[in-house]
Amino acid sequence: MTEEADLATELGLLRGTVGHERWSRVWHLTGRGQAIVPELQRIRRHGPGRLRPAALEVLVTLVGEAGLHPDDLAAAERLVRVKAPVEASLSISRCWDAWLCVRGGEQRAIIDSLGLTPLRPATFALATQVISDDRADPGGLVFVTPEIGGWTVVAGGWYSPHDGARSGEVRSLVERLSGEFGEAHAFCLNEYSEESTWLIAEQGRTVRRFGYDYNTGATSSPVGAPLPIERRHLDAVGISVAPEEVDDDEDFDDAYADFLDACTARTVAAEMSVDIVSGVLREDAVVRGVGMLARLPGSPALSIPPGRYRI
Repeated sequence: MTEEADLATELGLLRGTVGHERWSRVWHLTGRGQAIVPELQRIRRHGPGRLRPAALEVLVTLVGEAGLHPDDLAAAERLVRVKAPVEASLSISRCWDAWLCVRGGEQRAIIDSLGLTPLRPATFALATQVISDDRADPGGLVFVTPEIGGWTVVAGGWYSPHDGARSGEVRSLVERLSGEFGEAHAFCLNEYSEESTWLIAEQGRTVRRFGYDYNTGATSSPVGAPLPIERRHLDAVGISVAPEEVDDDEDFDDAYADFLDACTARTVAAEMSVDIVSGVLREDAVVRGVGMLARLPGSPALSIPPGRYRI
């Protein structure tokens, strides 16, 4: 079997596969590197037609947007537009997750309020690959979701409310959004929920901010009274005061650890607005619109690099 025939066979196996199996096959093919790019481009230009979609998917993963012929880039964007409105699982999960939730579905108004530059519609699968999870780097992309159950999510590390150089700026931003749209939240946590923070603002002011580092037991600049979900978890472990008042009390060590295990940014978000890390199934929520990749103010990001384009 020639190398070209072998490639055609593997592309043929992509047809009809979905989810993890499909992505695994794409990555297996991209492991063959730049050597298969000319043949993928030939298939895109001359067929066979049944292999063109699979060839595009592998090609865009290998070379990124900048390496595509304009016709192929347009085809990739069309394919995203077709898939985005029917994508079954709506979630964004990185090593470090941070996201805003803004009440309502005014996607364009939220983009404008944040000073973002919309780039192109995107699936959640694509957004998961390309948004920045670096809370200190303004050079990346963020993802503005469609309206999900009455909320619009803006996912990206730049909006982390966790203690740090930008925590005050993020709090002011969330308060401003809540003044414009009625209510806004910010959440962040790392992969194992060892650091977790939530910030809830209504009508222009912060009503609750709480965060913790599970490894050190340190809390991060708490504001306001515990939320109802916090109170329920505190009561369940026998703690009658706010969590920030007991983290140094050895008598409550085990109970406090149980509270931190149960009450995380994800569980608070799920009750208050949207837990975008766990995500939702489209069939279980009212979803309006299509998600949009956007560039942060001052960011140079204009295209999606190789290895990141997951249609």
